[in-house]
Amino acid sequence: MSNPVRVGPGTSANRRRDILIRTRKPRFLIGRVGPLSHSQWRRGAPVPEEEPVPEPRQLTNGRWKIRYRDPEGRQRSKTCRTKSEARAYLEEVGHAVRQRTWVAPERGRITLAAWSEQYMTTVVHLRPTSVSLYERELVHILARFGRTQLCQLDPLAIQAWLAGLLAAGMASSSVHRKYGVLRRILQVAVRKGVIATNPCTAVDPPAVELAGLAEEFSVGPSSLEDAYERLVPAASGATR
Repeated sequence: MSNPVRVGPGTSANRRRDILIRTRKPRFLIGRVGPLSHSQWRRGAPVPEEEPVPEPRQLTNGRWKIRYRDPEGRQRSKTCRTKSEARAYLEEVGHAVRQRTWVAPERGRITLAAWSEQYMTTVVHLRPTSVSLYERELVHILARFGRTQLCQLDPLAIQAWLAGLLAAGMASSSVHRKYGVLRRILQVAVRKGVIATNPCTAVDPPAVELAGLAEEFSVGPSSLEDAYERLVPAASGATR
């Protein structure tokens, strides 16, 4: 057992600081008996009991800083404008961890262009005609959002982009295909743990007046994502 660290009247300021750094307990949101890998955590590995939520600390510039550990055991920090904003962020992180939807912020800093290229070079389930469709629609999508990081894609920006295409005279079916391709690629990013949510789910796509398209949503698919996987190729073939 190690000897306790003693601090007396003769201890220098630098010595006191070193002792404080070595003996201070880390402040974090989720306690860990041992760090979990991202894949273990997302597969449902048991999460140890939570430790008390740390209080935000005010900095000399008036902003508030919080420290916590993520599900992988890494210590993280974030600076917020107000104390209430810092507390709200901690609550949001804690909720995401409990729901197993938390994603490390740096994962979503990949651009849409880079992620789309990675997706198209690794996808194996699409038919050749669907691959051609995706490549054709990605030209338009990346012209607008190619340099945007996935974590910065905003539903309002996507909605405005779709509205602009319609206002420019593009057919609603063509606009809907672009939305479907973008939504599919981002949904894969969610499944792979790159981003926490798909911004396209908060976007209202234009109505598409194609025979039989309504049945694609009401018969067969177990989820809306399955419907979109069939919708995009179907719409493409119907409008050629």
